[in-house]
Amino acid sequence: MTSFVRTKTNTFYNWAQTFHSVPTDWYYPESVADVQEIITQSRIQKRTIRVVGAGHSFTPLVATSDCLVSLDRLTGIVSLDDKNETVTVLAGTKLFDLSERLAVHGFSLENLGDINVQSVAGAIATGTHGTGITFGSISTQVESITIVKADGSLSSLHRRTNEDAFYGAIVSLGTLGIVVSVTLRVVKRPIYHYESSKVQFADLQRELFQWVEEHQHFEFFLFPHSDTVHVKTMDLLLTDPRT
Repeated sequence: MTSFVRTKTNTFYNWAQTFHSVPTDWYYPESVADVQEIITQSRIQKRTIRVVGAGHSFTPLVATSDCLVSLDRLTGIVSLDDKNETVTVLAGTKLFDLSERLAVHGFSLENLGDINVQSVAGAIATGTHGTGITFGSISTQVESITIVKADGSLSSLHRRTNEDAFYGAIVSLGTLGIVVSVTLRVVKRPIYHYESSKVQFADLQRELFQWVEEHQHFEFFLFPHSDTVHVKTMDLLLTDPRT
């Protein structure tokens, strides 16, 4: 018998506090075995489960009045493969924590969004993305994913050997089971040239497509009732300017 934290009614708010729900029970698994037991017990009791990472979605994706499983304690790096440049992490690991741990070993994720508070599993399942027309969403960095299915069994899906099931599972909004671990491609820690500037809206209209093509990462922010636009660009440097 495994041991995991279970708490009674406590209101859940998403990160932006745009919605809330009141689950009957909260579960905080600390291992894959914990997740399997929670699913097995819930199936026997005919209860429904929703899973939450950081709760960053702006939609009521995890709203429930039954069981809510939090991945906050299912965290950490399982392994780092320097040769093949991959990292395997537990599903609840936050992106900012993973980035810091990878940096210690000279690696980085290929692309991230502006906000890094999401869990790895949540960011993948909801199609979280960064900028750059040559980059995909974070889910495109996934090499394999391990899910606990509704019967409590484990299913490991790989990009190259389980193609159809793999692509169906990575951006699945948590509907196919509980993701417990993910293997991601990593890159040698890059160094970028970053620029932040203010331009006029007319300039953005005229130069937008050129800027998108010229920069590896490009984004802009509009401000209501203002003609000023905040523009941010990042481009990879081939040499380290500090050396």
